[in-house]
Amino acid sequence: VGCVLLPALPVTSEEPTPPEASSRGARWGATAAWTALYALAVVAFTWPLGAHLVDHLPKGNVPTSVPASAGAWALWWVSDRLAHGFVGLWEGPIFYPAAGTFGYSETTLPLGIAAAPLLWMGAELPLVYNLVVLGSLVLNGLAARSLAHTLHTHPLTAGLVGLMMAVTPLGLIWISVLPLVPLFGITWFFRAMIRFGRDPGPRTGAEVGGTLALSWLLCLQYGLFLTLVAPLMAGVVKWRERGTWRGIGVGAVVLVAILAPVLLPQRAILEEHGFERTEERAEKGAFAIQRSWWDAPVEPRLHIPGPGHRPGSPIYPGTLPLLLVAVALARRGRDREVVSLSVVAGTAMVLSVLPTLPDVGPAAWDWLRDHVPGLALIREGKRAGASTVALLPALVALGLDPIVRHRKAWPAAIALVAATLVNEFPEPAALQSAPTVAAHRALVDAIVEHVPEDGVLLMLPYTHDASKTPEADRMVLQAGHGRRLVNGYSSYYPPIYWKLRRAFKTGPDAHALQQLREVGVTHLVVPPDWLDRLPGTELVWRGEDEALVRLLPEAPEAPPG
Repeated sequence: VGCVLLPALPVTSEEPTPPEASSRGARWGATAAWTALYALAVVAFTWPLGAHLVDHLPKGNVPTSVPASAGAWALWWVSDRLAHGFVGLWEGPIFYPAAGTFGYSETTLPLGIAAAPLLWMGAELPLVYNLVVLGSLVLNGLAARSLAHTLHTHPLTAGLVGLMMAVTPLGLIWISVLPLVPLFGITWFFRAMIRFGRDPGPRTGAEVGGTLALSWLLCLQYGLFLTLVAPLMAGVVKWRERGTWRGIGVGAVVLVAILAPVLLPQRAILEEHGFERTEERAEKGAFAIQRSWWDAPVEPRLHIPGPGHRPGSPIYPGTLPLLLVAVALARRGRDREVVSLSVVAGTAMVLSVLPTLPDVGPAAWDWLRDHVPGLALIREGKRAGASTVALLPALVALGLDPIVRHRKAWPAAIALVAATLVNEFPEPAALQSAPTVAAHRALVDAIVEHVPEDGVLLMLPYTHDASKTPEADRMVLQAGHGRRLVNGYSSYYPPIYWKLRRAFKTGPDAHALQQLREVGVTHLVVPPDWLDRLPGTELVWRGEDEALVRLLPEAPEAPPG
């Protein structure tokens, strides 16, 4: 397929022409061709998502698409606040009357900013979410290709490992969790570090600071783990050159200028509520990834989840890629760039399973939790392995490159990559029907007409089982009406949410409605068969499946006797 789509990329045994010496048009043409190939591969590996972009969301390795719905809502809220200069960004319109609710979870600010034009044009949230995650997978591939180029591999080599990265199992299995899909920020950071090591100065230093900040903003968890292993890239830095320290200074300024306005308010929100994860949660994730690392080499293929399957996370890159990494280390094991990248990849892998390592592992993890700010907030320590996954394509490229550079051997190189992709080809992606504003137009229009802009809405009933699907679906519809919700879904829940939820555990009654009045709720969306059980309310709209009622300011007095 690559040979058909990319005839302009010759395979020779000569050194590749430096990018600076090639024509800009040829470079853009090659990038466009690879981008098209990556997009086709991503659509194929996530099928049938491409056929249901507007009204379905992917489940990934979780039972429902609830995380995807929450991610779609986050894209909408960022785009909404962008239109207002980010005023009130942290006061997300969920979990009313709790404050700072947008800080309870990952913000994915760069993705929300990128998606803003689509949302401003009225695109449905499921469509925007799906386009963003598919585009992120393509960018993962392009980032891996750019890092391989920076390591002076042949253009075909770089393109092939980019293809592997675009459909890496890690991105596919976590496709329903928006912050975990983009690995390109991590890859670009390591590319920036290589460039800074070769040509230290303010420009390359700013690139390092900017890409590290981008990694944090795309996913705080990835950013934190990346920061822990990033110092291991010190081996590529020319410490005695004057430009090095100027570059470090500029990079630090860029990093702080971008991150401080985001991280400091969010950290204050999380600390105020005392949110953190249990040690058992981190250990559970580490055990899952440990099984993936140790068991995968003897399995017939990496089992990406289809309906009914929930295997361990596929951090394991495949046996063939690891053999190519071994070839790379044998050929360039004394190259300081290769050594640094390998050490970082290995350390990140160890960090991902640290709580499970015998003897010193649990103690080391506990020490890190106590001394590294933010680590106690991480849901699962296995996510440290993202840096390993982001780096491996570059190391694979160094092992694949000698094969590509022999004119008669390049079909073997393509065959190796094809074998890896076949090994990873997933079952059909598990999807779930998603709500759209168009499908609920009558309800959304009724809310816009009858609930004032400063009103507060509670959509009932609560679900009292493990499913959070209704709550997340209601957040998606919020993009159509914009009214504040008592409902919500997030990484953390404020106490007021649980208090109001408990009040409705046995259904509506006067006491539960009074609690809503006390916190400022003005309107309810309820099933029509609840209408005779809601004293002190006024019906303002009724549909086939929902009714909208106004909560009167004063509860009716109980009859005498």
